[in-house]
Formats: sequence, C-alpha cells, structure tokens
Amino acid sequence: MSRVGYVLGIGLGLAFALAATGCTTDSVATTSMATSTSTSSTSTTSTGPETTTTVSVDQRIAEVTEIVRQVEFGWFDAIYRKDEEALLKVVARQESVDQALGLMSDVSFFTGQPISSDLGIEVLEILVDRNDCLAVVFSGDATAFRGSNAVGEVRAVFWPRSPDGVWRRAYQGDEWQAACDEFSREDQLP
Repeated sequence: MSRVGYVLGIGLGLAFALAATGCTTDSVATTSMATSTSTSSTSTTSTGPETTTTVSVDQRIAEVTEIVRQVEFGWFDAIYRKDEEALLKVVARQESVDQALGLMSDVSFFTGQPISSDLGIEVLEILVDRNDCLAVVFSGDATAFRGSNAVGEVRAVFWPRSPDGVWRRAYQGDEWQAACDEFSREDQLP
C-alpha cells in the first residue's frame, strides 16, 4: 500500500501525516513525553482561549497533549457513533466533516469501539502557541481500535471555536504556518 493510502486509513487525527520532516521553524517547545520528568524552572506563557497563565514547558506540553487527545478521540468517537453533531465539536472546517461522513459508512474503519485511554498521543513539538492558533507535531496511535496500521506522526493546526474557545482541528500538513498566520477563519464552522 502506498504511504498516502496507509495514512488516509488512519483517520483525521492521523490522516495527512507527513512522510518528510524537512520543515524548519523556531518552535515554542520540543519534548518527548517520556523524558519530560524534569522540574525545570523554565517557563512559557500559555495563551489558550480567554485565559493567560504562566506554566512550565512540561505543564504546557501536558495541556496541549490533552487538547490533542480530546479532539482526536472526539473525531474517532463521533465517526464510530455516526454522530454528526459531536463531530462539529472537534472539527473547524467542512472538508473534515465531509471526510468523516464518508468514514461513517466504512465498516472496516474500526476494529473495535474507540476508548479514550486506548488512544496514544505524544506531543513532539509545539510549533505555534497563541490564543487564536495552536500548531503541533504529534505522534498518534489508534491501533487498539483501528488496527495495526493506525499509527503515525502528524502536523496539525487547531483554532478555538467562537464564542466558547474550545479547540477544534482546522488543518493538517505542510500548511500549518499559513493556517495560523494567513488563512481566513471566515469559513470556520459554527
């Protein structure tokens, strides 16, 4: 199976994983969750929707990991339950809705019911961390309910939903910088 076919079978959270990592940028934080056990006094400003707090890099990585986990699990769970309303809570653009609607009728998409604790998410790098955009590189593992090929690395962009600020997936792939800095939010779903 081609790399594209392999990746598309994983789902939105792992749908457009990059085969190459040649993109360079100044990143806010880089970590491996397995090695983020230090009690460093290094801090960064978290600019999540509607609040600003100062936390350590490790704390922010944990927060971002939870955001990604909630969105990714919400994606899989909505498809599994064939729940279009739940889907709108985790995706910001119509293209993602259309993809999910197609997967809802694919009986081979799941090998079992998605369970949040079975979804492996490891944030590898935070590329952009602003109140209007969050871009991350993460490794996702949905093999427990998708099968042995449901693992990959993803560059993803999240936008906060207006007016409640809940993060939703907006884009994946090479256009992460433009998705944060240039792309219009006017076509974002309500």
